[in-house]
Amino acid sequence: MWGPGRKMAFGAAPGPRSKLWYTLVDGNLSEVFFPTIDRVALHELRFFASAGGAPPVDDAGDGQHRVTWLAPGIPAFKVDSTHHEYRLTKEFFSDPDENAMLIAASFTPELPDVRLYMQASAHWQPGSEGNFGQVLETHPPALLLRQQDVWMCIVGPFSRATVGYYRSSDLQIDLHDGDGYLTYTYERAGPGNVAAGAEIGIRAGSFQIGIGFAHTRADAEEVARATLQKGSGVVRHAFERAWRGLPDLPPALS
Repeated sequence: MWGPGRKMAFGAAPGPRSKLWYTLVDGNLSEVFFPTIDRVALHELRFFASAGGAPPVDDAGDGQHRVTWLAPGIPAFKVDSTHHEYRLTKEFFSDPDENAMLIAASFTPELPDVRLYMQASAHWQPGSEGNFGQVLETHPPALLLRQQDVWMCIVGPFSRATVGYYRSSDLQIDLHDGDGYLTYTYERAGPGNVAAGAEIGIRAGSFQIGIGFAHTRADAEEVARATLQKGSGVVRHAFERAWRGLPDLPPALS
């Protein structure tokens, strides 16, 4: 369970308060490292577009992606993904004051019945029993993943959510087996190679997803919701200000 080596981008917040490092592969979030740069917590987070009567479109594998800096020298990124069924714009950056990431996205379907889904999986640490997943019965529902002593909470405008086992009973498999529809939802999974997924509860337009990392369940959920409540504009501005405030910007970035 290692991510691909063909990284498109690598980002992090400066300073000691944020202990997250993240990479992008195929236009989507690949590994997120927490709490140290040699500890993989999240394996991947990717999107799927699906309509009835057809297998789901894997945005990472089937879309065409263009990656650009949000601002020159600031390691946060905008990805424009296109497919003949949809257009999806994603911005990835971390909160410089919290162990959290924010994804600000905009979805434009080219067909009226195309819906957008998201799936995330934790890194399976070699030699461990695996991970655990759970759907939190909040409104809207939230997703929880646990990898040993690391908890990850994903919050967003989800209409339905589920957990399952990676490439066995996860959201992607259910969409494929259900001819484009999410037919089964499960509240818990684990131990094992667990993935958590959700249907984005908007037909089209902008939305945001927050991902919190912590060593307790309560802290992970609190951090994710706090970052999402700040909003992408506030977090993005703080991220840029923190990088520009460094006394010596790394030459490769400057």
